[in-house]
Amino acid sequence: MTLLKDVKAGPATVRGWVKTLRLQPRNSFIILRDGVGSECQLQVYVPRKLSETIQQLAIESYVEI
Repeated sequence: MTLLKDVKAGPATVRGWVKTLRLQPRNSFIILRDGVGSECQLQVYVPRKLSETIQQLAIESYVEI
């Protein structure tokens, strides 16, 4: 397991199951869970240009971003 304090700034790859999709006019967000527990969640920002792509995701889809 990697602790947040040990992560270096820059691009990262995350994997998990889609818990929630928050589609908004300007920005969208995916809430991912990692399967360890309900408290292990991560919010991922999705730029507007990818909004159509994430609308095709279903809850509990497994994604790598």
